[in-house]
Amino acid sequence: MSKHSSHNQIVAFIFETGLLNRFKRSGFDFLGTGNQNISSHSYRTAIISYILAERLNADSSRAVLLSLFHDIPETRTGDINYFQKHYTEKKEMKAAEDIAENIKELSLLPALILEFNNGSSIEAEIVRDADILELIFTLKEELDSGNKQAEIWIKNSLKRLKLIDSIKIAETALSVKSYDWWMDILDIQR
Repeated sequence: MSKHSSHNQIVAFIFETGLLNRFKRSGFDFLGTGNQNISSHSYRTAIISYILAERLNADSSRAVLLSLFHDIPETRTGDINYFQKHYTEKKEMKAAEDIAENIKELSLLPALILEFNNGSSIEAEIVRDADILELIFTLKEELDSGNKQAEIWIKNSLKRLKLIDSIKIAETALSVKSYDWWMDILDIQR
């Protein structure tokens, strides 16, 4: 018997992950504006995780891996936002175990999800903060586009950050306009 999964199982999983391109993050329905898919969120979370891990001399590859896989179970559970969690049980570990069950190359998936959820390593702590930071950046973009309610969400999100570097990055992001970066490059007068 082969030590690798069949190509059919791998192909099915890759198609399944494509759902994250189409599944929307459900919190934006409550915010009233914005529209982000889970893949976009995970991608920017991975970028933030890499930067934080490098700054903190942690394993940046591990942090990126955790970031890329932290929302994979949502192909089966959907994105359950902060409000909905009060009423819905998300069987994330069951989803991770079921996904990994027949794909040997994904055997670490349940452990990755557990590590992320428990914050049981510095890399998991980094990714948990990066997950929140990504939301703060997205909310800042919404605030700069005119949604004043985003400010309340930002304040609540800031309280959840744990790492000093994360807090400083968030504070800096909130002190500028989200579009300043490109205007500064082109030296556009505001």
